[in-house]
Amino acid sequence: MKFEILLRGPARPDAQSALTRAAALAAEVRAHGHEAAIWFAMWSTPDRPVLSTIVNSPIVDHCLFIRPPSMETILEHCNGVEYLDDGRTTQSTFYQYYLSKIAIDTIYNAGATDYIIHTRSDLDIRLGRHFIDWVQDGKYCTIHKKTGESSFISDQFAVADAATMRKAWDWGSQAELGALIQKAKIPENVLDQMVAYAELSVETPPFEIWELDPARNAAG
Repeated sequence: MKFEILLRGPARPDAQSALTRAAALAAEVRAHGHEAAIWFAMWSTPDRPVLSTIVNSPIVDHCLFIRPPSMETILEHCNGVEYLDDGRTTQSTFYQYYLSKIAIDTIYNAGATDYIIHTRSDLDIRLGRHFIDWVQDGKYCTIHKKTGESSFISDQFAVADAATMRKAWDWGSQAELGALIQKAKIPENVLDQMVAYAELSVETPPFEIWELDPARNAAG
């Protein structure tokens, strides 16, 4: 089978760390006898050296450098709301879902793939001996899922067939994304709403390593 490995967002804490994580995931896929292609979806920021390092890396197959929507556009779609209940900004939440959907749609429309692994550049994760448990057709497999009012679906990592991944991250129009954000208390609630709307089955298979880089917020 063919797996597309998508790393979204800024390269944190730096480009080399992100590339190392991408290579580790690709190696894990190939160790189980499958094909792997690495995608990076990033903002077209002024930090050109980082973008250059990513695009010139021999391990990277595809790069998407996307201009972020303006703050004015985001506030228009979020009805002027600037913060979620947890204090995080609607801007950062809009950015996350905007970038992810564009990247996933691009992978899906390119065709010729079976599964998408969707992750962050600052997340160390290994599925190890549990790899096959994450390959479930028609299921959205992730770290944890919503089981009650205070829980939520992880937006950090997921594995799904291409069609299921696309449904999970399909917020529709930008106005509809703004409406979803206005209903959210935390950023993950946007994903909760989309998965519920698509009536997807969510699974939480075991894994061996799941750790965010403690230096992820450093400049890089």
